[in-house]
Amino acid sequence: MTRDDTSNKEFDILVANSLYPDATSVFTWRPQPIEEVTDDCVIVLDTNVLVVPYTISPKSLAVIGRTYRTLISGGRLLVPGQVAREFAKQRANKLAELQQQLANKKSQAVKLQTGRYPLLEGEAEYQQALQIEEQANRLLNEYQEAIAKVMDRVRRWTWRDPVSLLYGALIDEAVVVDLDIDRAAIEKDLDWRRRHKIPPGYKDASKDDQGIGDLLIWHTILKIGEDRKTNLVFVTGDEKADWWHRSGSGALYPRHELVEEFRRRSEGHSFHVIHFSSLLDLYGAGNEVVEEVRRKETDRSQHPYYSGNAINVPDGRILVVRHSGKYGALKPLEQTSMERGASIRYQWWYQPDGSSSFTNSSVQTGYGEAREGASSGPRLLIGPIELEWSVCGDRLGWVYFGPLGGHSPDYELALTSETDISKLDLSRLQFLRQQGHND
Repeated sequence: MTRDDTSNKEFDILVANSLYPDATSVFTWRPQPIEEVTDDCVIVLDTNVLVVPYTISPKSLAVIGRTYRTLISGGRLLVPGQVAREFAKQRANKLAELQQQLANKKSQAVKLQTGRYPLLEGEAEYQQALQIEEQANRLLNEYQEAIAKVMDRVRRWTWRDPVSLLYGALIDEAVVVDLDIDRAAIEKDLDWRRRHKIPPGYKDASKDDQGIGDLLIWHTILKIGEDRKTNLVFVTGDEKADWWHRSGSGALYPRHELVEEFRRRSEGHSFHVIHFSSLLDLYGAGNEVVEEVRRKETDRSQHPYYSGNAINVPDGRILVVRHSGKYGALKPLEQTSMERGASIRYQWWYQPDGSSSFTNSSVQTGYGEAREGASSGPRLLIGPIELEWSVCGDRLGWVYFGPLGGHSPDYELALTSETDISKLDLSRLQFLRQQGHND
């Protein structure tokens, strides 16, 4: 029985035969260690790797550029077309995040106001306090003006930011590998993998694209292996279980199903998955650069949408808030950029009895809207819980730890991968607080 024979059935009870048609190879074949293939393998980059340089120093960016240039000159660095398309969106998000973080710094520079006390005007100590207040406020003004200039500089970058300029000089049609997509075939394969929990992509089934992004990247990897008959190293920050076998909370080694599928398509070659810091280490980028990138990878893998005082929430994803022993949740339905009005429409749920269930009869629910620049401010009302919101871009916004002017570690937030409130399992969530107050 072949895989095509079972494509229209609910579940193929002989799915293992499709995954391992050559049972003997399970015992007789093993991939070459990565240290033995670094001199002649092909390197394929994931989207999350391309955006890492937006968070590192110019010195490290230059070293990364030299590493890429060496690999490209040997025809060994490739970028799937799907990765390029995802990068187009993520690049805009990264620049928007940077602009928002600068705006937060500017708004947090609050002037001192000791007030006027006529009775104290003859006291030397009071006059000294007024002088210090004046000096401090002058410095705060200068600080805000400096931040405003930086924000203007970022705004004028458009697509000429340092990372984009580097990639524009390095990545061309010889580096980008695009698929000639058969839509029906790719959708059929996605459905088969999702029903049988075959990597990659099935862990992203709740996304709007149903996980097709990872599958398109994987098909590109298989095409490279088939065409070049070479070992391949996929560089990614993704640690989901549909790329890795995991031990506890960490990635252990690539899923054997992927290694085996690549072996067959590449006629016996090895498939490896590594992190960006490991790639830089393998190709001699230097300890300083490797450690800087490794720190960013750790931060991103733990809290990929966390900025310190807010969480970046995409449309459709459910965010849970815990405050005063009660739980609330919200799902942005539509978030619009500054050019389109800087607004959010959302659905909310509130659990008044303090339980962690959003499916019992006591749950309150409703819809809300908020808009930046409105007289009431961008407030998100979740029953009696109030949070602050600000725009990041189309389909993306910031939700802060508390209401307008009242951010507090008493508000805890957890961004989930769920889009359906009935499927939410609060026991598996990691709640975050404001920076400096995390559990």
